[in-house]
Amino acid sequence: QVDLSSYLVQFKLGRAKVAIGHTSFGSSRHLISGFSSRGITVTVPVTKRFDFSLAAMNGTNVVGYGNFFGLGKSKHQLQSATLGVELLPKRPGAVRLEFSGVSAYIQALNSVSQGAVNDVERSKGGSVRLIATDKSGRFKFDGGFTRSQYRNPADPLLYQGTNTLASVQIEERRVG
Repeated sequence: QVDLSSYLVQFKLGRAKVAIGHTSFGSSRHLISGFSSRGITVTVPVTKRFDFSLAAMNGTNVVGYGNFFGLGKSKHQLQSATLGVELLPKRPGAVRLEFSGVSAYIQALNSVSQGAVNDVERSKGGSVRLIATDKSGRFKFDGGFTRSQYRNPADPLLYQGTNTLASVQIEERRVG
């Protein structure tokens, strides 16, 4: 028996980089930071000053061939985008500003070796991040502002007619 646990295909189309398979995305520590799953990510350097990254990924880890690209279920995905701006294009990385957004809808699906009762989740958010460093790389600054929302939509399969209380919608703001 043969199964597919992980794969990654990366290639360049002009200046754009595309990754398909088990990949990671996100650099905003309060919003999305290194989220890993099966999906597709695209990074495009627009100019020396601007770059743009997109990701569409499965909401949980995927094993097998049934959801090969990780995008088989539209309501079990995470979509994210980041716009990066180099404020000093002659010295990349000196002062960088990033604007990120994320939207996720996660269904109550069990995964491989997961001993948990899952619930439907819906979240969205945005982030602004400023990264700066001196010429020697000795002093660094990394700060940002994030705003996000989390909801638990009603899930009749989870509570199956029992009396339950609706979860509270959480809205969160972080500066750091």
